[in-house]
Amino acid sequence: MRALPTDRPPEILASRLSQWLSSSGRVVAVGIDLVDVSGLTYLIESGGQMFVDDAWTPAEQEQTARDPRRLAGRWAVKEAVMKAIRHGLGEVSPLDVQIHSTESGALELELVGSAAAIADSMRVSGWHISVAYDSAWAIGVAVAVKSARTQRRKHER
Repeated sequence: MRALPTDRPPEILASRLSQWLSSSGRVVAVGIDLVDVSGLTYLIESGGQMFVDDAWTPAEQEQTARDPRRLAGRWAVKEAVMKAIRHGLGEVSPLDVQIHSTESGALELELVGSAAAIADSMRVSGWHISVAYDSAWAIGVAVAVKSARTQRRKHER
């Protein structure tokens, strides 16, 4: 197995990762996004509650305690999902991509509205999402998968 290069922009890495993972037959698409926490903090401060309400659901705001670093992580995952479904802001509302925390702290994805319709048309049956942080950045990754049952039906034809 060849290693992925680490000196490329996230979009190129996501494209190559998606190609590599899709060879397994279950991965439909991969998205990745990197968010500058200080830049997002500035947007939150200058845009106020209206900006926050346009980007994160009340549940997401509550679960993150409106902490800009944690909101940046959620935003990175939202953008990663939009990249995976190949539709961006304007086509998909960030409120249609909802990230919830489980009791253990793990993140779960719920798509509604246009995001759900697009994912359904791509035959996405599940998602794996992850977020990581360092002092200045949040990175989100989203992997769209189809079920083994969907895969079997395709091979049975």
